[in-house]
Amino acid sequence: MYDMDKRWFGEFWRFSIGLLIFATALSCIIAPILIPILILEIFIIEKISKKIRTMKQEVLEKKQMELNFIQQGYRKICDKLFVNQNTNKVNIEGKDYDFSQIIDCNLVAINQPMNNTYGRVNTNSKLYPNLNTFSVGMDYCTQLYINITINDLNNPNIKLDFKGDGVVSVSSGRYKDAIEGANNALSILKVIINQNNIQKK
Repeated sequence: MYDMDKRWFGEFWRFSIGLLIFATALSCIIAPILIPILILEIFIIEKISKKIRTMKQEVLEKKQMELNFIQQGYRKICDKLFVNQNTNKVNIEGKDYDFSQIIDCNLVAINQPMNNTYGRVNTNSKLYPNLNTFSVGMDYCTQLYINITINDLNNPNIKLDFKGDGVVSVSSGRYKDAIEGANNALSILKVIINQNNIQKK
């Protein structure tokens, strides 16, 4: 019985030593791979966190700017356009202009068709390949802005962007909101221009 226990203990000890050697060797192989991956993950997380902090700061600054304009008697038309009827001033992209300085404006909307093909081509037969594909045609907005002519020799032309970043489909809700906001801002600017023309007569 004692001899059996001794043999069992010896086999268990050899197995444990072998397992320890294997684990050590495996860690030596994996560690050089895992460490760069871990460093890369930390770098990516830090970049994302920094971007989120920047975005939050921009949102706070934007809200504070809007609050300041409202306290001064301005009415928000869109993110970069505020109007003050009491002082006859319009603020475009953070700069004040008199109503009389707005000379002309027009909406520029440029859309581009794009065909997307889905599926695959089965080339089992060299003579008669099977075409298992279909195409979908969609229009995308490439530019959407109001072109404003200002009576200012230093900056006579302002492009008030409504598209934003990224690809925007003309059938998306984002595009519909953007075109609605652009048309509303355009109407306000045209009213100002019309008032200027009346005052000149």
